[in-house]
Amino acid sequence: MSHNSSMSQTFPPPDYIAVESAVSGIEIFKPAPPTAPHREVVTFKCPGCGANTAYSITERGLVCTYCGYHQAPRHGPVGEEAAGFEFTVDVVARASHGWGVARKELVCQNCGAHTTLPAQSLSHTCPFCASNRVVQRQAPQDELRPRFLLPFQVEAEAVRGIARGWLGSSWMMPAGLHQAASRADFIAIYLPGWSFDLRCAGAWQAEVGYKNRDKIKWRWQTGAVRQSFSNHLVSGTARIPPRLLASIWDFRLAGLAPYEPDYLAGFQAQAYDTPLESAWKTAHREIRERTVQAARAQALEADKAQKLRNFTLNVDFADEEWRYLLLPFYLAAYEHGGKTYQVVINGQSGGIAGQRPADWLKVGAVVALLLAAGPLLYLFSILGLSQVTDAASAVACLAVLLSMAGIAAALAILAAAARLDDV
Repeated sequence: MSHNSSMSQTFPPPDYIAVESAVSGIEIFKPAPPTAPHREVVTFKCPGCGANTAYSITERGLVCTYCGYHQAPRHGPVGEEAAGFEFTVDVVARASHGWGVARKELVCQNCGAHTTLPAQSLSHTCPFCASNRVVQRQAPQDELRPRFLLPFQVEAEAVRGIARGWLGSSWMMPAGLHQAASRADFIAIYLPGWSFDLRCAGAWQAEVGYKNRDKIKWRWQTGAVRQSFSNHLVSGTARIPPRLLASIWDFRLAGLAPYEPDYLAGFQAQAYDTPLESAWKTAHREIRERTVQAARAQALEADKAQKLRNFTLNVDFADEEWRYLLLPFYLAAYEHGGKTYQVVINGQSGGIAGQRPADWLKVGAVVALLLAAGPLLYLFSILGLSQVTDAASAVACLAVLLSMAGIAAALAILAAAARLDDV
């Protein structure tokens, strides 16, 4: 078969790429996906005096501390109506990459964390473990670019007071632990998050039990549950234990704004280390659990059933969209007793979570006192009131009640101390 020479010179066309062929010896080409233009890399210099500018939480914009120059973000908040991406390979391939601004990257040799910071920053401390064993290099620009961001609302000056009150809030901690807040260096950092929208439909069946006199009668029941989820948040970092994030994961997305490099001026940031696919699997699992709960509640409430058994649910997902976000946090790591403890503060709400050591000598002394009170009182009833039978019996009964209360209180204190000392 002959070919026109001009066609052979232009094949494949410049905007086509090769794809895998199912037939040996046959080449297949398809149009290359369009690439989204990357925004120009910007620098943060004051146009008035040339000094470095940084984002101010109070002023809600870039501020020069030398001449007072102020520049507001180009785009205002979009809130929970922020546009999402469809969950397709082409969409992910066309999404913008990089930070849109030159930044440094710190690679911690102690915990392995990768964080970025402004190009002019001199920081050499890991915000996750407070180690100074870090390698500094130019931040890569190949990761997905965040689409939206929640600006900081909590001022840096308020953070230390929040931490000091939290560290001194329990008698079970070592004396003077609140002073660790004075030694700890809190770092303002944007951490990655993934937001998902979707519709969920589930068809369930189960045996429902109805109480009939003293017996439970069972019969099969079926039903369907439909739910819509908007802005279901999943953490994009593996550097903070999920149990810490869970207690302060109360972001108000009404303040969500389109990502601009200006917001990162003067702040550290971490690119996601939990990729989109893994975060999506987590979202599916969490949403399925919530759908199971809704379906089980529906099965019990439908005919006022008392029990369920042989429950099954098939779940389908539709209209799936995702967003890559940056969320505001303050991080600190402090040492006590040869161990490193992590503290996390929500940069929007001021909620705090972290790791605190328990003073087990103090806890042990209180537990011993609670457990000994009842037996000591019982011993007094036997030895001190042996001649007064009625009084001795009354005090003995009181001693038994006090022993039971002491055991319950001691178990509660031990459980609280164990949660406090969970490192």
